[in-house]
Amino acid sequence: MEEGKKFPYKLEFGVWWNGKSHPIWVYDKVPEGMRPARSLRELWYGRPVLSVCMLGPDKGLYYTDYVRETTIEAYKCRLEMGIPVYVKDSK
Repeated sequence: MEEGKKFPYKLEFGVWWNGKSHPIWVYDKVPEGMRPARSLRELWYGRPVLSVCMLGPDKGLYYTDYVRETTIEAYKCRLEMGIPVYVKDSK
């Protein structure tokens, strides 16, 4: 992580999914209003999620992502291992 960054901050690149770019935000803690997903059923394609980075210099930071064909298995594994994947309920 670059020194002096204030959280949250948006990365200069995003996630390409469903024909458009979606932003990736980085947090130092889970933002208010987010909760752990209780089951894989809550992780539908296109849903924004937040998960902790587990490797490298950003270990312990939280990144936003979107449930996609390429990420669903990783989130399924996290849930099975007891590693939270956070979601926000719509109002």
